[in-house]
Amino acid sequence: MRGSDITLRPFDPAHFDAIDLQPAQAYVRDHMTRRHLERMRDGGPAFSVFVGDEPMLLGGLVEFSAERGMLWSILSARAGGVLVRLHRYALRFIETVDRAEITATCQTGYAAGARWLGLLGFERWQALGPYGPAAVPHDLYLRVR
Repeated sequence: MRGSDITLRPFDPAHFDAIDLQPAQAYVRDHMTRRHLERMRDGGPAFSVFVGDEPMLLGGLVEFSAERGMLWSILSARAGGVLVRLHRYALRFIETVDRAEITATCQTGYAAGARWLGLLGFERWQALGPYGPAAVPHDLYLRVR
């Protein structure tokens, strides 16, 4: 897998069908509906990062108001070779977001996800309890400009 083969595309729900989900997010496949994916696509800027024809990262921002939005991402189990590049893309994306507050969620106890959110400038804000289509406990993170 070569980083020079990385391309960004507008997010399409079909990209979710094609991604090899990282183990921490694998449970999502059984709970994600087409309607939910379409809301993620239509809720604000959303993109897919590909290496060749394989999606490595799906992500975007659901815009709640002029002041607030929620960042979301879905990572491939095969993204290890391009994680640094994906991190840089995510940082650049966050810097373009014109919102005073950006929130994100991470499965409670998932240390790698919490660490990545910290590297992106987020701080843990509060526990959410059961969250999302699968009702798995998550924590809410906040990034304030």
